[in-house]
Amino acid sequence: MIDIKDIDDSLKNQEKMVRGLRPGTEKKMLWTQGNGVKSKISIVFIHGFSASRVEIDPVVDLIAAELNANVYFTRLRGH
Repeated sequence: MIDIKDIDDSLKNQEKMVRGLRPGTEKKMLWTQGNGVKSKISIVFIHGFSASRVEIDPVVDLIAAELNANVYFTRLRGH
């Protein structure tokens, strides 16, 4: 188990180990009310084949702001 306040650091440490990772494609959390604050609604964004979150930016951010939701942006292996 990981403490909610350690999620950002954990994700950064995991992504540091990925060779050739393009900027803006790393896994990350978008906190609607500040780092480590739970929201009633959470969104998990999984990009499509051969894509990344950059291609839909800022749509997910705008939806999350409207819903007051945290977002976890994942990155599929090899992308």
